[in-house]
Amino acid sequence: MIAFALSVSTLLVLLIAVIRAAGASLVRTPQAEALRDAAEGNRKAGIVAELLEERSRIQPALATVVTGLLLLAVIPATWAFARLFAGWVLFAILSVLVIVLVAASDLIPRTIGRSRPKTLAYRFARPLAAAVHVGDAANDLVFDEEADDPVDDESDLDEREMISSVLEFGDTIEAIENSEYQREDTFYYAGSTHVPMETHSTVADYDGDRLTIHVSHQAPYYLKLILPKVLDIPAQDLRVVVPYVGGGFGGKLDPFPD
Repeated sequence: MIAFALSVSTLLVLLIAVIRAAGASLVRTPQAEALRDAAEGNRKAGIVAELLEERSRIQPALATVVTGLLLLAVIPATWAFARLFAGWVLFAILSVLVIVLVAASDLIPRTIGRSRPKTLAYRFARPLAAAVHVGDAANDLVFDEEADDPVDDESDLDEREMISSVLEFGDTIEAIENSEYQREDTFYYAGSTHVPMETHSTVADYDGDRLTIHVSHQAPYYLKLILPKVLDIPAQDLRVVVPYVGGGFGGKLDPFPD
């Protein structure tokens, strides 16, 4: 029975390692490349491209699945060692077990996956897709319960009442029809632009893994949100650095092809 418990734990750790490595490979796979490979007949690339449609949900979903599998792996291993050892020997063995689990189920697989984008994601596309769907469903279950919380509903109602107390919304068409005077005309407005002393400028530094941009911009977090989608890279691989902005007047609020 002890041998069976240890075998189950070992198999679960191997499964976790595969999911971790494939997941790290997946988030570093450009969707454009996956779509191109899928068009050339690679079915697993098609699965990967479909997963990358919602890149932001991949990591939370895989984290949920890995956490569950890790708990399932720890329980039989702990029971087996507790049957074999006791006291300080058991404590020492369990301490080593924790270090081994962290290395074997997280550090090593993620390092391997990061160094092999696309390759591992394609190889384990089906189990990876299953893990993402299971974790996604579990997360949606939790979020649905939170969404049904009456406290949240009451706070939303309070916010709407506050907005309604400040702003009034009416029927525009009815107001126009009942107005005493109506006039239609054509108006011309000349083009204008913001001209700060410091012009639009961007300096990019890519080290092979992470992209760092130094940019004169008024909304760095907006760039942090938009640029990963435009460049098709993971959000965690982008760093936006904004020094003191030498004038903007609103002209540096939107992303521009500097």
